[in-house]
Amino acid sequence: DVGSLLRVRRPPTTAPVLRISDRFLIGTLDLRAVEFSYLLEFVRCRFQHPPDLRQAKLAGCEFTACWLPGLEARNLTSDNDLLITGSTVAGGVVDLTDGDIHGSLVLKGSRLDNPGGIALHANRLQLAGALLASGIHTTGEVRIPGLRSGGNVNFAGATLDNPGGAALDANGLQVGGNL
Repeated sequence: DVGSLLRVRRPPTTAPVLRISDRFLIGTLDLRAVEFSYLLEFVRCRFQHPPDLRQAKLAGCEFTACWLPGLEARNLTSDNDLLITGSTVAGGVVDLTDGDIHGSLVLKGSRLDNPGGIALHANRLQLAGALLASGIHTTGEVRIPGLRSGGNVNFAGATLDNPGGAALDANGLQVGGNL
């Protein structure tokens, strides 16, 4: 039996993963001020209400091909990356104000729509890694004043649109790599 001969071991430093896929989450995902040592991975999920990750300490979090009405994550601490990739955030803000991400913020290929409001609110966000937002499309203001990135800030191929207002506020942005 080959299965008994081969053992797959996870290094002790790798966080376990909690994966939720192809689900409609009714009610509020409330992880406010929770310390959670698992990587949260949501794939092709739809949320009735914005997930509440305010003041949470997570191993990491990923939203892939999801639909969200916003994301409440002020003062979030993440030990790894925060990914919102190929997803749609409609009618609400992605609020990462005063967050501390010990990896990268990856927004590749996502759509953030909050016409007449703020699409991404990341004042004073601290990233050990990069801000990767290539191919992102936003309707509403992208507010990242005081953001500190240890790596690159990449908006290649992005469309930032905010009719009647500023599309990007990056006053005091600090970039450790390339912009």
